[in-house]
Amino acid sequence: MALVQLLQRYGALVSPRQSWHANAEMRQQLLLLRDKLEFEERNKDFEKDRITVVRRMFDEYPKLAETYGRKWLELRRKSQ
Repeated sequence: MALVQLLQRYGALVSPRQSWHANAEMRQQLLLLRDKLEFEERNKDFEKDRITVVRRMFDEYPKLAETYGRKWLELRRKSQ
């Protein structure tokens, strides 16, 4: 019985498909955020609005990290 539980928990730590999906989604969101910032930098009024644009993009990052953290915890809970 203990061996089965040990294997189930080990499987949760190395469930590559679900982890891969979560990591790929996070990477995609980060690349999108980078692309948004690069797009804004090319705007002719960027220097004038630099603080606002950077603050808006900087505020978006913790939201992404929080979402990724929730998904990761959810994967861990499912495995227990």
